[in-house]
Amino acid sequence: MEGIDLFSSGARDIAQFMGLQGQPNRPRVKDFEAEVASRIHAAGRKMTSDVIVAAGVARLFLDGASKFLRAERRS
Repeated sequence: MEGIDLFSSGARDIAQFMGLQGQPNRPRVKDFEAEVASRIHAAGRKMTSDVIVAAGVARLFLDGASKFLRAERRS
């Protein structure tokens, strides 16, 4: 879909659509989500999970650097 660069998937909604209400971890649901993500990535787009992971890594790096610098000041 042109103009959309970031996509999201909802396991609970998918499970309910498949008749598996309240079962978002069922293999059928996970397989479907993996297929969606694969197609999104093949089109050069990102899933929200890609962004969340990248943001989490950056936050961990910055938190670690901040703690290191505070420890260096005390030395």
